[in-house]
Amino acid sequence: MDQWERFALPLLEVDIESDGAMLSGNLLDVAGAHLSAVRKVNERVEVRLWNEHANQVDVSIGDSRTVVAPFGISTIHMSVS
Repeated sequence: MDQWERFALPLLEVDIESDGAMLSGNLLDVAGAHLSAVRKVNERVEVRLWNEHANQVDVSIGDSRTVVAPFGISTIHMSVS
């Protein structure tokens, strides 16, 4: 995420039970566009993306593929696995 976007993000604090081992890696792989939002709606995950370019872009979100219009915003609904 670009630095200019980070200032407005609220801090999220969650208590978890753990053995102290840190997890690493991505929870959601997004390529081709900027991730704007992720939220759970009913039993699905809603992923919102935006394209900063003047041409359409091919986007991959995990195993899903889509196209986002020039300067467009796209919302993708994914099943929770």
